[in-house]
Amino acid sequence: MQKKTVKRRIVLSVLSMLTLVVLFVLSTLWVGGTAQEQDIQRLQEDLRRASTHCYATEGRYPPNLPYLLNEYGVRYDESRFFVMYQLFSSNLPPDITVVEKQGEAAV
Repeated sequence: MQKKTVKRRIVLSVLSMLTLVVLFVLSTLWVGGTAQEQDIQRLQEDLRRASTHCYATEGRYPPNLPYLLNEYGVRYDESRFFVMYQLFSSNLPPDITVVEKQGEAAV
């Protein structure tokens, strides 16, 4: 009778440990994904803020992304992010989209 109790306790201990390990791994992956999303949102907001600053000082939105980067000092990791900048008119805000690149650069 005692052998069954000991085996049961060992099995429960192993299952509890495995559950904790799985929960730890899942929470680590979730936090990593959240940090990546925050980086994308932060870069997108920085670019929008700089384009608005350009409009306030020059009376027009930046004509293209290189102009925005050079004149307003926004920096980002080009190996990690792809930025799409579309300007439809100099008096309308540009459409700015930031996407994280896939592959070895996005470690």
